[in-house]
Amino acid sequence: MKKRDIIKKFKHILNYYVEKYDIRNPKNGGRVNKYNNFFYINHILSYLFKNTSWDDVALTLDITGDTLRKKYNKWVDLNIFQYAYDDFLLKYRKHNCKILDELIIDATIIKNRCATDEMTGFCKKLPNKRSVKLTAICDSNKITMSYIFTYNTLFCNGITESSAHDSQHIDEAIDNLPDILTNSYTYNKPCIITGDKGYIINKQKKQLLRKI
Repeated sequence: MKKRDIIKKFKHILNYYVEKYDIRNPKNGGRVNKYNNFFYINHILSYLFKNTSWDDVALTLDITGDTLRKKYNKWVDLNIFQYAYDDFLLKYRKHNCKILDELIIDATIIKNRCATDEMTGFCKKLPNKRSVKLTAICDSNKITMSYIFTYNTLFCNGITESSAHDSQHIDEAIDNLPDILTNSYTYNKPCIITGDKGYIINKQKKQLLRKI
């Protein structure tokens, strides 16, 4: 599915949660939005899906990038995206329970577009050297169930790098799985998480991942 099609489908879902949780009542001192919800939703989703900056998104509009960024940050503070994800996962778990018994873990180094110098690491593979390491746990449909960003792993000469060994972040990624998943796993019916050789903890014993 193309990015514009994802935005087209998701914007109506997101609008439901915006209307539900971003409540503005002028009678109680709430300020009315200058633009309607879909104006903000369309451009915020463009930022999230198209690997651009707030200023680039607002370049053709008669606004500044701060207008969109502040609205996005407010929705994050209101947990609007989290509410949407939790409801989605609840329905997804109901219809895909067998799929979620077997997950996949992997990691990659990505560009650090917005963070400060204190929240970035060095990676010689990337032209601008600013990067973080993303570790994600997904199902076979490539739906992300858990993710973590790591950076600033100290190595020689006091310089930091973002390419720490994959096995260092296993427990943190597993602990970040939603309760709706982990509460459904039992000793007799555990979740199997598959990783590549980068997740071998002990090469002698071939010990891979812990059970949930």
